[in-house]
Amino acid sequence: MTLPNRFNADPDKVLASLKDMLNGREEWDELPEWGVLYADAQGRVLTRPLPVPPQIWIDAGDPKRLLHLFHNLLTRPATLHAATQGENLRRMLPKDFSGLYLRTEGWGAPQAQARELHQRLQAGGSVPRFETMKDRQELRLGTAVDTGGYVYLAQQTRQTMCLEGFYSRGKSQASGSDSTVSGEVPALLSQILTALLTPTPAMRAQARRNGL
Repeated sequence: MTLPNRFNADPDKVLASLKDMLNGREEWDELPEWGVLYADAQGRVLTRPLPVPPQIWIDAGDPKRLLHLFHNLLTRPATLHAATQGENLRRMLPKDFSGLYLRTEGWGAPQAQARELHQRLQAGGSVPRFETMKDRQELRLGTAVDTGGYVYLAQQTRQTMCLEGFYSRGKSQASGSDSTVSGEVPALLSQILTALLTPTPAMRAQARRNGL
């Protein structure tokens, strides 16, 4: 098989697509969803979920465990069946592939304390678990990475339905706002994205046979 066409999308369009994905949902308390960002024939950036049986999300508990699994299927498959699953994942990618996203739900800091707690976390300090805090916020989150090196976070608050988002490139040079996006989820998505866009030994062997 061949690698997907890499499409470096306009980051403002990517963020708008993530916000549309969150804002278009009518239910809460949903299972996580992961999927691809891609560009259609008109250059619009769209989101498309990748199929994951609901029970797998339930059994995994933490969606980061599944992201680790997806990465292993692409880079360190333990069996031939696992390797086949990794190749099947590559085959699901659309033609103009722009990136990956993960939609989850979770808890955020009370709005009045959000900036202070964020600063404490950035400084390496500790804070209470958000779900235990009074006046905590329930959030819908869309985290994404793209082929241009940008990392995104869009979020919607359940109580107010307020929708916001920002993006950054790498770990510095913030764009879209004065915030940078970091954490285990974007790091895992970035690793999976790199694996998807890296030729496997079988692909390289095929290319040599074809004289490429």
